[in-house]
Amino acid sequence: MIAKFKKKSVICSIVVIAILVFIGAFTLTNEKKTIEKKVTSSISITKKKVLPAKVAKVAEPIKDENATTTAITNTTNNAAQTTNKDNKTSSSNEVQNQQTPKSEPAKQLAQQATVVQPPKQTPKTSVASSSQYVSNSLGFAITFPASWQDKYTVSENSNGIIVYFKPEQQVQSGEGKLFTIVKKDNENEEFLDTIGGPRYLTAKNILYVIGGPTDVGFPPDNPEFSVYRQLCTERASVVSTLKAIN
Repeated sequence: MIAKFKKKSVICSIVVIAILVFIGAFTLTNEKKTIEKKVTSSISITKKKVLPAKVAKVAEPIKDENATTTAITNTTNNAAQTTNKDNKTSSSNEVQNQQTPKSEPAKQLAQQATVVQPPKQTPKTSVASSSQYVSNSLGFAITFPASWQDKYTVSENSNGIIVYFKPEQQVQSGEGKLFTIVKKDNENEEFLDTIGGPRYLTAKNILYVIGGPTDVGFPPDNPEFSVYRQLCTERASVVSTLKAIN
C-alpha cells in the first residue's frame, strides 16, 4: 500500500510540475507578447515624434524653392523692365536719328552708290567688200576686190580710164599708175606693157587696149612701195572682171 501511495504521489508531483511548467511557459509567452506590443507601441510613438521633424526638414527645401521662384520672378521682372527701358531708349534713338537730317557728303554717297557700268561694246569692224566701177559713157564695168579698198583711185576721160595706187602720203602726179584701159591706136599701144589677163575689150563698138606702165610706176624708196608691188601682182585678176555693158 505504501508503495502504491508513493507511486501516486510521484505521479501527482510530476503532473503538478508539468502544470507549473505549462503555466510558466504560458505566462512567459504572454509577457513576451506584451513586451512586443509595448516595443511596437514605443516604436510607433517614436516614428510619430520623428516624422514631423523629417517633414519639417523636407518642407524646408520647399520654402527655398518658393524663395527661388520668387527670386527668379523678380529677376525676370527686372529683366523685362530693363528690356523695356532699352527698347524705349532704342526707340527714342531711332526717332532722334529719323529727326536728325543726314549730312553725308556727296562724295561718300557717290562711293556707296553701286555704279553699274554698261557692257563694253566691241567696235564693229567694217567688213570690206568688193566694189564695181561702172562707166556708162565708155560702156564697160570692172570689179575691184575687197583687198583693194581705199588703196586705189580711178581717173576717167573720154578715151578710157587710168587706175592709180592711192598711198597714205601724197605723191607726185602720175606716180603709182597700175593699169590703163584706153581706146586703141598705134601710138598708145606701144607705151602699154602687158599685165596678164585680157589685152583688149570691145564696148559700144570701140576697141580698148589694156596694159600697164613699161617701167616702175612708183618710187622704190617710198615706205609704201611694197603695197604698190602687191597690187601690181593682182592686176591680171582685176582686169579679168572687165565686161561690156549696154
